[in-house]
Amino acid sequence: MSLTQLMDVCKASGHGGNRHTISNDIDILCRYGFDIICSKEGNKNTYSYGSRQLDTAELRMLMDAVCSSVVIPPQKSERLAKKIALLSGQHDAEKLCSTVYLRKKARIGNQHIFLTIDAINQAINEGKKIRFHTLALTGNRECVMKHGGVLHSVSPYLTLWQSDRYYVIGWTDNCSAICSFRVDQMDIPQLTDEAAVPRPRDFNPEYYCQTLTTMCGDGPEMDVALLCDDTLMGSMMDRFGDGFSFERAGTHHFLAKVHVNASSAFWAWVFAFGGKMKVVGSDRAKEQYVARLHAALSA
Repeated sequence: MSLTQLMDVCKASGHGGNRHTISNDIDILCRYGFDIICSKEGNKNTYSYGSRQLDTAELRMLMDAVCSSVVIPPQKSERLAKKIALLSGQHDAEKLCSTVYLRKKARIGNQHIFLTIDAINQAINEGKKIRFHTLALTGNRECVMKHGGVLHSVSPYLTLWQSDRYYVIGWTDNCSAICSFRVDQMDIPQLTDEAAVPRPRDFNPEYYCQTLTTMCGDGPEMDVALLCDDTLMGSMMDRFGDGFSFERAGTHHFLAKVHVNASSAFWAWVFAFGGKMKVVGSDRAKEQYVARLHAALSA
């Protein structure tokens, strides 16, 4: 705010003040440790309070993440980004909003996603089960219930953001196992009065992130050995972090060993590298790898 704006605020609140007294007050506040920042805009000084829970760079990163997310519908992305910007104050919020890019790419998005997240959060906090249907799009882009409208009963343990997708992970009564569900592919969950199944003592969120767990065992979990071109080390770390074991396999390749859920999503990821990644173990993984290749060639 400029000195003129500060004088107007003082006047509106019933306090007198002129340029000289307000400048003196700012100097006193600075001496007592208040982080008041003076910036030049043209030939005027503007003042802002620097000690915020989130600084401008942090707020901008959050806004960029919201605006680029394919999970959140565009209209909701814009509104949420504006709310984040207001944490910087009205003056800086206008600058932030004017320079943050909202992706124009078509995004279907679940229009009720915040209600879905709210229900999941309440269930986790209260230790209750939720029930919901999973959704999918037909070839005509019509939203329908998956699996014949099966109602899933889940004890949610946590939510997880993975590869620009948002998941809830928990015990699924339908499968008698821990599974994950995409939040944007759920209808609004029903919060039940039934107590959730307690989280297993050996439950490890990182394990479900690294194994690419998909809904209700879309693929079997197994150990896989991947022969990779050296240029794929970054892609491997993006997917599995830095905890997987690897060794050199010649001048231009490395051999990585990972534990995965061998789902359709995993095989699509492997084939996306156009031959730069090959499955060389285990025998079970190699059989699936060859079967997928034959299926693609004969389609």
